[in-house]
Amino acid sequence: MNIQNYFLNIGQEGWLINETNGQTVSASYTEPAGKNKLLEFNYAYSSTNNISDKKTYDFDPLSGKYNLVNLQQTNFFDYDNLSNRAGVNFRHQLKKFNYQLGLAAQISELRNHSITPASGKDTTVVQRFTNLFP
Repeated sequence: MNIQNYFLNIGQEGWLINETNGQTVSASYTEPAGKNKLLEFNYAYSSTNNISDKKTYDFDPLSGKYNLVNLQQTNFFDYDNLSNRAGVNFRHQLKKFNYQLGLAAQISELRNHSITPASGKDTTVVQRFTNLFP
């Protein structure tokens, strides 16, 4: 049996730019609240951004170049996630064991922006969330 590999040259050239950035800043403050007891106050800010820009070009036999934009395979996507988190903890240190109780609240905003040339859609979706953490 003769097995042959076939490759299809579809005459396309593509470019993908993908960029991701993220940073987090946090701070905490601890205060004694009695013998072997502590109160902690904390805060954190976090930001993440991801951009994906894909462009696909078809071969133009008239010019001999890859300069015809393929709308079906070209798209742009931008994602942002911002969050603020604040909390408080109580810690008690005993001879045989320690325990800690705490509560935090986080407010997040997710923003998605996408452009799809084939459909002509330029869409932005924003979602906001508030979460409590025990």
